[in-house]
Amino acid sequence: EGTAAFLAQGATGSLKWCGSSLWFVQQVEGRLLRWTPGAGLEEVFSDPQHHEVAVLSEPICSGDAVAVKVLSGEPGQPNEETVHVAAVS
Repeated sequence: EGTAAFLAQGATGSLKWCGSSLWFVQQVEGRLLRWTPGAGLEEVFSDPQHHEVAVLSEPICSGDAVAVKVLSGEPGQPNEETVHVAAVS
């Protein structure tokens, strides 16, 4: 307690406490990250198809789960909207 740590660059407004973890989004990389005091920083989700366009919403905390909306696709093509859900640990 009382110490500070640099986690990673995150999107403005995406920082959320949920359960015992801190969750945030990196827009450029299209990733959802989680930090816990014991495990440190870990990637929970990244765009599996590495689309050229991938935008993630801020994390949405709902009890025992965290969700993030993902809008992804390729330039000039219709975008696909999906929701990724991760368990809160």
